[in-house]
Amino acid sequence: MRFLKRPETPLLLKELSELAARRRTYVVRFAYATALFAAGLLLLFGGNVNPEALLGRGLGLFQSLFWIEYVAVLVLVPAITASALTIEKERETLAILLLTTIRPVEIILQKFLSRVVPALSYVMLSFPLMAVAYSYGGVTRDHLLIACGSLILAVIYSASFSLLCSSYFRTTVEAVMASYAGPVVISVLTLGLAPFMTGMPGSDSFLGATPENFVLLFARVSICSLLALLLATEFLQSRAFVPARNVLLQVFQAMDRWFNEWNTVTGGVVLVHDGKPLPEDHPVAWRETSKRSLGTFRYLVRVLVVLELPILFVSQMVNIEMVRGHQSMSYLWYTLWVISVAMLCVHAANVITSERSRQTLDVLLATPIPGRQLMQEKLAGVRRLLLVLSVPFVTIIAFEHWYRDYKWDLSYLAQSLTATVVFGWLLMWIAFSIGLRMRSGLAAIFTSLGVVAAACGVPLLLSYAARLTLRGAAANVIVAGLSLNPATILRMAETVPAEEFRMEQGWSRLSYPWGFAGGLALYVLAGLYLRRRCLRGADARLGRPTTHSGTGQTRRPPAGNAVHASPDSSQIPAFGIEPLSP
Repeated sequence: MRFLKRPETPLLLKELSELAARRRTYVVRFAYATALFAAGLLLLFGGNVNPEALLGRGLGLFQSLFWIEYVAVLVLVPAITASALTIEKERETLAILLLTTIRPVEIILQKFLSRVVPALSYVMLSFPLMAVAYSYGGVTRDHLLIACGSLILAVIYSASFSLLCSSYFRTTVEAVMASYAGPVVISVLTLGLAPFMTGMPGSDSFLGATPENFVLLFARVSICSLLALLLATEFLQSRAFVPARNVLLQVFQAMDRWFNEWNTVTGGVVLVHDGKPLPEDHPVAWRETSKRSLGTFRYLVRVLVVLELPILFVSQMVNIEMVRGHQSMSYLWYTLWVISVAMLCVHAANVITSERSRQTLDVLLATPIPGRQLMQEKLAGVRRLLLVLSVPFVTIIAFEHWYRDYKWDLSYLAQSLTATVVFGWLLMWIAFSIGLRMRSGLAAIFTSLGVVAAACGVPLLLSYAARLTLRGAAANVIVAGLSLNPATILRMAETVPAEEFRMEQGWSRLSYPWGFAGGLALYVLAGLYLRRRCLRGADARLGRPTTHSGTGQTRRPPAGNAVHASPDSSQIPAFGIEPLSP
């Protein structure tokens, strides 16, 4: 009766127990449920539509709920699963795991289940909303079952592919990027045979969803998921000890070699010099601006070219009236903000966490550099990135000022430039302060992006709810106050005609300048508070040990070489290292 014995799953139990013990698990689940049910209520009661008018027409609501949940699965599952094995590699615990009696295939399966089970709990949160849509009529039982089954299959496929990326790549950031981009690329290359977006019910209508189509979808997902798990098992041992590498930096270095080979044709002209090979002072800042892919000047110039060329192309198209209107430049403005937010969050949030994951933070803390100076020098690369990103922003702002024929009316220039500087600087300190508190770079990045999304999205939802429930002066005051979120401030400065949109947000011609200035002043104060909070007690926040004198006072370790410390000193040796005997 050996085959009836319950299989031992110690790794699965460990993963689920750790997940259940984290407060972050319940915070994220509560936030997800709140956002999901808020979206469902807006679909149900928004637009001043009487819910009774939806009787018999629940199919449209059902489709919307399905796609909201489906997109949420595509966003959340890779974020949950991509770090399953890379975190073991970064902590150098994968070798210990491979030395146990657990076989590689069992490690993969238990890691897979430890991510699928929490992801399915997120999917189950949408079932009550689907039941509400089902109760309005127009949705058959087959539609309900196929939609629920499709969401479960989406979780399985996304988790298996993300686990494959986690097994193949060395770092969590690489695995996350591949988990998001990989299914799209594979679906395009296979002409839709890989189950990414095609084949899911709801692409056009649920009317064509049949059990036969779902069986075909189940077969495709099962084959692709099984293949991904087999490849993950194969890569688990073969790529367990791959050294860490910076893919973006390697791409830039390959471009350097290619440019150097072709530079013989131009006579060895060098446009950007790297400067001195070694620093004279500020070594940490030199390291951040000379040895990082998003800190080195010549690499940032290439990023600038990639961002600037589409802007110049579209502006020229608008100028010769091949693209009519200024909306194209506004779309570029918003797209540039999304790209800039992502780049700043990834770079600033990963400044300290990358040192922790590589176990090099202790080496930096062993230097005589004060913690405050260490933080400021670590942000040198982020500040340089901010300067580079400001160039395309200035290009768009200057072109729109000229194209809209504002002439000497500098209000648009002042608003847009000030908002760009303030929000970019504030975003740097938000992401850096979050990364300072967390040990995982992936968690710091997603937390930073979540904070930015909440700061922009929550006021919009509250403002929409206030418009539906309140009337009169109270509604105008609340809507005007909530409009001071970053997204609406940028939109009030960019939208044309501006007066109409500002009136919709509760601002008159006279009150808007004061509200705009007051809102930016609040964000400046918030940035100064975060900066002061990070720099004050920087040594303690970085985890630098302190020495205790006989009077009970805490002091920073002396700035000098620990080898020259006096052997008969009454102080506890700095960093827990005993001085050598003479």
